[in-house]
Amino acid sequence: MYLSTIMSGMTHKLFALMCFLVATATAIGEDQFSAEDIAFFETKVRPVLVTHCQDCHSGEEPESRFSVEFRDAFLTGGEFGPAAKPGKPKESLLISAIKHDEFLKMPPKEKLSSSQVVDLTRWVEMGLPWPKEDSGIMANIGQSSNELRAKFTAEQKAYWAFQAPVRPSLPRVKNNQWAQTPIDYFILEKLEEANLIPATKTNKRTLIRRATFDLTGLPPTPEEISTFVSDDSPDAYSHLIDRLLGSPRYGERWGRHWLDVARYADSNGLDENLSYEFAYQYRDYVIRSMNLDKPYGEFVTEQIAGDLMPPLANKLAAEDRRRATGFLAIGPKMLAEDDPVKMQMDIIDEQVNTLGQAFMGLTIGCARCHDHKFDPIPTADYYSLAGIFKSTKSMENYNVVADWYEQPLLSPTASAELKQLSDEIAAARAEQNKLNSGIVEIVNNELQHRADDYLLAARAVGNLDEAIAAGEITFQTKQDTPFTFTNGYLAVEAEAAHRTTLSILSASYGKEIGIVGSGGDGGYADFDIIVDTPGTYTLEIRYAALDSRSIGVKLDDQMIADNILGKVTGSWFPDTQTWVAEVELELTQGQHVLKLDSPKVYPHIDKLALVLQPETDVWPFDTPAPPSLTTAGREHNVNPSFLSSWLWYFGSLTEAKLQTNPFLETWLAFAKLEDANFATRAKPLLEELQTEQGLGTKAPPVLKTLFAEAPPSSIEDVAILYRRLIVDSHHANNNLGDDAKVIYKEVFDEISKGEFPTATPNPLPATAYPEDQMEQRRAIAKKITDLESQKPVYEIAMGVTEGTPEDIKIHLRGSHITLGRTVPRQMLQIIEGSEQEPIVGTQSGRLELANWLAHPKHPLVNRVMVNRVWRWHFGTGIVSSVDNFGTLGEQPTHPELLDYLALELTENGGSLKELHRQIMLSASYQMSTTYSEQGNTTDPENKLLWRFNRRRLTGEEVRDSVLALGPGLDTSMGGTLLKVKNRAYVTGSNTNITDEFDNHRRSVYLPVVRSSVYEVLQALDFPDPAVSNGDRNTTTVAPQALFMMNSSLVDTSTLALATSLIAMNPSGRIDRAYSVIMGRVPNEREILGAQAYTQQVNVAASSAGVPIDDAELVAWQSFCRVLLSSNEFFYVE
Repeated sequence: MYLSTIMSGMTHKLFALMCFLVATATAIGEDQFSAEDIAFFETKVRPVLVTHCQDCHSGEEPESRFSVEFRDAFLTGGEFGPAAKPGKPKESLLISAIKHDEFLKMPPKEKLSSSQVVDLTRWVEMGLPWPKEDSGIMANIGQSSNELRAKFTAEQKAYWAFQAPVRPSLPRVKNNQWAQTPIDYFILEKLEEANLIPATKTNKRTLIRRATFDLTGLPPTPEEISTFVSDDSPDAYSHLIDRLLGSPRYGERWGRHWLDVARYADSNGLDENLSYEFAYQYRDYVIRSMNLDKPYGEFVTEQIAGDLMPPLANKLAAEDRRRATGFLAIGPKMLAEDDPVKMQMDIIDEQVNTLGQAFMGLTIGCARCHDHKFDPIPTADYYSLAGIFKSTKSMENYNVVADWYEQPLLSPTASAELKQLSDEIAAARAEQNKLNSGIVEIVNNELQHRADDYLLAARAVGNLDEAIAAGEITFQTKQDTPFTFTNGYLAVEAEAAHRTTLSILSASYGKEIGIVGSGGDGGYADFDIIVDTPGTYTLEIRYAALDSRSIGVKLDDQMIADNILGKVTGSWFPDTQTWVAEVELELTQGQHVLKLDSPKVYPHIDKLALVLQPETDVWPFDTPAPPSLTTAGREHNVNPSFLSSWLWYFGSLTEAKLQTNPFLETWLAFAKLEDANFATRAKPLLEELQTEQGLGTKAPPVLKTLFAEAPPSSIEDVAILYRRLIVDSHHANNNLGDDAKVIYKEVFDEISKGEFPTATPNPLPATAYPEDQMEQRRAIAKKITDLESQKPVYEIAMGVTEGTPEDIKIHLRGSHITLGRTVPRQMLQIIEGSEQEPIVGTQSGRLELANWLAHPKHPLVNRVMVNRVWRWHFGTGIVSSVDNFGTLGEQPTHPELLDYLALELTENGGSLKELHRQIMLSASYQMSTTYSEQGNTTDPENKLLWRFNRRRLTGEEVRDSVLALGPGLDTSMGGTLLKVKNRAYVTGSNTNITDEFDNHRRSVYLPVVRSSVYEVLQALDFPDPAVSNGDRNTTTVAPQALFMMNSSLVDTSTLALATSLIAMNPSGRIDRAYSVIMGRVPNEREILGAQAYTQQVNVAASSAGVPIDDAELVAWQSFCRVLLSSNEFFYVE
C-alpha cells in the first residue's frame, strides 16, 4: 500500500530492464511478410480487390491510372496520389475511399460491407502484405475457375507435403554417444554436415524448470526442484516427464495451445460482439481430451463430425463428441450482414479456411474467388468442401442479427422426449398469445378511454413513498420466524428474505435503503409468510432498473408469474425506485413460501408488500387501509398496475424532460389548483395557455384549441379533455387521413412512446385480465410451468448438426450472385485424385471428410500436428511456417525427422503424450542454451538446432506463475467465468465485462473476448482469437516491463510473497525468495545486492512516513517485484 509513495526512489533499479526490453525489440521490414500475413491477404483482401475493384483498376490503362494488381501500385497510386501508407490506415486514401468519405467514394455504386472495410483497414495496418509472385511458385493449374477436374503438373504432384510420409532409416553419425533417441540422429546428422557440435547438456535445475513450464505452464516448486536434483537414479528424468504428463495441468497447458489453432473465443467479435455463453464447453472438451490422451485421429474426427460418430456408452464421452463440433461453431461471424446468402457463404468460408489451416496447414480459403495462386487447389475443390458445410446446419437463421445453432447435450431418447415437451409448450404458448391478443384490445380501451380516471387517481395519490411514510408503515426486517400479516397487510424489506442467493447492497445502488440484486447467474429469495385472513392479495414491489430485467414469482413452488418487473425505471439508483403491482396471489390461511426467482440477472429490489383485495369496496378491518397501489386502485376504481405507470411517469417529468415532452405540463399546472372555486383559479392559466408565454410556449396547438372551445370548470373537466385528446389522437393516427394526422401529430408523437402510461404494457401484467379470463390465463400458465418442470436437466453446447444436403455451384470471382457449374462434394484432388466417388445421400459429408483427414495415410494431418508439437517445445517448427505447408511456406529443415515423427504418431495410436516423451527424452531437448561463436556464424537462426532456444513465457504462464508464487492459484477446472448472458453484447459503446478477470483461476479459463482481449494477456502477445494461429509472435516492448512494475496483479502477488517472507527468520528470506521465484539459491553477490536493496527501500519508505513494520514489508515487496521482472524469471532456458 505504501509502495507507490517511494516508487520514484527505486525506478532507476528497474529502468535498465525496461530499456533493455525496448532496445532488443525487433521490427519486421514491410516486405518480410509471414505466411499467415499472406494467407490473410489471399483470403480476405484479394477476393475484394478482384470482385469490386479489378474491372476498372487493372490492365494497361487502369482508371485514374491506378491498378490493384500489384503492391507497388498501392504505394505509388494514381492521379490522386498514393493509395495506401503501410501501417497508417488513417492516412491512406484507400481507406478513406472505401468508407465513402466526402472526397472519394469507392466502389462508387455500393459501399463495401463492414467486414470488408475492417479487413482492408487491417491489411493496411499490417503493412500491405503481398506475396512475391515469382513464376517458379505460381500454381499454374492450367484451367479456368469454372472447371471441375484439375490438371496438375508433375512438379505439383511431387511436392513434398502431398507425398505420404515414408519411414526413414536412422542416419549414420559420428558422435553416437550423444544420441539418446532416434530423434537425435536426425538432428546430429545435419549438425555434423555443417561441422557443428550440439551444446552441452543443461543442468537438472534448468531441465525441470523447462520441462515443467513446457508441459504444465507453471513453475516447479522449490520442493519439486530439490527432489529432482537430488535424485541420482537413471530414470529420474523419465519419471519427471511421466508425472507432468499425468498432471491435470498438462491438459490445461496443451489445451491452450490447441485453442490458439481453433481460434477459440467466448464472444463473436466483428460487427455484433455477442456473448458465446456456451463456448466454454468446447474449451473444456479440448482440455479433457488432452488429459485423456485421446488418439489424435479421433480428436480430429470428433471436431468435424462428432455428432455423426457411433454412440458411446459413457455419458461424458458421448456428450463430448457433440461438444467437439464447437470447433466449427466458435468462429467470428458477420451477424448483421444484410444479405443472408452472403452471410452464410462467409461463415462457410471461415469454416473451410480454419479447417484447412488447422489440420492440413493449407490456405484453402485462397481458392474462393479463383484457383489458388500458389498451391494446386482449384476453385472447384474449395466449393467441393464448401458444399459439405453448406449441407451442415451452423445457424438457426440468417436474420439481422442472426442466431447461431446450439445443441442440448442429450441422448437420442431424451432428445425425442425434449422435442415432444417443447412442441407441447409451443402449443400452449400459442394459446397464451391468442388469449393475450384478445386482451390487448381490452387493455388499450382501458388505458385510453379511462385516461381521465387514471389522471385523477394519480393526482389523489401523489407521491406513494411519501404517503407510506406518512402512514407510519413499518417494513419488517430480518428474522428467523415467518413474517405475519397484520389486518390484511404485510410489508417486508427485500433483504430480509429467509433464504437467498442474491447479493445485498447497502451502499451505492442501495445507499440508505438496502437492496437485493444479482450478477449474471441470477438467483432466488424466499420469504416465509403466515396468512391469517385468506383471500386475493396483490403483490407490490419497489425496484429500480436501467435495463429490462424481468423475474418470476412462485408461491409454494408453483410459478405464478414468470415475467414481472420488466419495465425500466430510469437508473439503478434509489432515486428511481418505483412501486409496481403486477401479480395477484390466492392465499389460503396458514404458512406459505413466496419466492422471487430468476436464472438471469435481477433488477434492484428494495421492498415488497402484500395487500388484501376485499370482496367488497369496504376495508374489512378497524385500521385504515394501508397506503398502496391496491388501495388507491380500489378507491378510484382503476387498475393498480396501470396506476403505477402513471405515478412513475409523473415522477420522471423533470423540468428538462418537460422541454421535450410538454403534453402533460398543462395538466400539472391545473392539478396544483385547489378544487374549491376551481373555475376562478383556472382562469389565469387558461388565458396564459392561449399565449406564447408560460404554459402556452410549448403546448400543442390542438390542446390549446380544445381548452379554448371547452374551458374546464373543474379538475374532472381537465381530465376529460386530456382523455379526449388521447383517444382522438389514436383514432386520427389509425383511421383518418393525413390532414387529421397532422393536427394531432405533436400529441401522438409523445403519447405513442413506450414509456407513456397509455402505451400497451409488454408483457401484460396479470392484473390486466378480466376476472372471467383470469382463470384461463392461470390454467395455461400452470400447464406451461408443469411442462417446463418435466424437461430433462441438460447442458447446452455450441456446435453443428446435419442440414439439407446440397452440392453448390462455383461462385465466379467469389460472388454468390454470379454462379458457375455445380461441383460435387469431395476431397482435395491433389491428394485424393480427380476420379473420386462424390458424396451423395442424405448426409452432409462431414463424417467422410473427417475420416479422410484422420486416415493414417493422409500426407498432411499428422505431419502438421507433430510439427506443431515440435514448435511448441523448441520455439520453431521443423517447418517454421507451422500454419502453411503450401509452396509459400518454408521447407522442412529436417524432412526425414518430420516423416519419422508423423509415422511414430500414427503407429503409437495417435498418442500425443507418447510423442512428448520421445521428444523430451531426446538429447536434443535436453541441450543447454549455451552460445557458440561457430554455431552463430554458421547457423545464426539455429535452424539446425545446435543449442536449445531460450523462450519467453507466454502471457498465461506469466499470470499463472505470478499467482501461483503469490496468493495461490485456484486449480478448479472447467466452467465459464463469463457473466454476460448468452447472445447479449459483450462489447459495444462500452464493455459489459465486469470482474471476469479478477480471480485466481488459471488463465485458460478466463473469457476470451474478441476485440477486447484481457489487457494482461494482450500485453504479452496473446494471438488474435479471430483467426487460427499455431505460431504466436513474441515481442519485447516497454509495456511488458511496465506491466511487471505497475499492474495490480503483480502488486497483489508480491504483497502475498513479501508477507510470507516477513514471517520467516530474516536470515532465510533472500534464499527463500530466490528459491520460490528463480528455482535456485542466490550467490554471494546476489545476497549482498539484495541486502543493500531492501535496506535502501526500507530507509526510503521510512523517510516517506511509512511505519517501521510496514516499511519492511514495502522493501521485501519491492524486492520480489524486481525478481519477477528479471529475465531469469521471464525466460525459460
